[in-house]
Amino acid sequence: MLTNLKVKSNLLPGRHYQERFDQLSAMELRSIKDRLPLMHISFTPGRYSLTPKQAAEWDARLFWGDETVSMKTGDMATKWVRDLVHQGVQNWKEYRKNLRKELAFEWLWLFEELRAIDGEIPREIEAIIGELTKFLLDRNYSEPTIRQRLHAFNPRAFQMRKD
Repeated sequence: MLTNLKVKSNLLPGRHYQERFDQLSAMELRSIKDRLPLMHISFTPGRYSLTPKQAAEWDARLFWGDETVSMKTGDMATKWVRDLVHQGVQNWKEYRKNLRKELAFEWLWLFEELRAIDGEIPREIEAIIGELTKFLLDRNYSEPTIRQRLHAFNPRAFQMRKD
């Protein structure tokens, strides 16, 4: 599309190119504006120099940034943790087969991150945390070393339980 736009600009002489702006999409116009910043094309809401169709296309895509998504919106900051934990619990038998030290630390961190978010976690996850901890203890990691390593990932998240 942009290659065709460059060809159009080279083939149409002078003002004829600008007279065809109403036939272009808003994205094509934005590309022209980016390449030719002094071109009088306004993408500011309320001062559009776009056709109604182009303005609607531009508004629908929210490219000017008036609509932002915040990590504070809803559960955006925690949804990914819950999704990964859910996937991990569902596929734990498969993950257990290929468990390595680094993966064990990553899973522990993730499960403890969920604990930090929710305050408590289901017994099923507690059992997996126990397996992971035992896996690391069997590989000559002490509880303080495990705690220290996970604390380095995220100080607020990991607090190993003694029970």
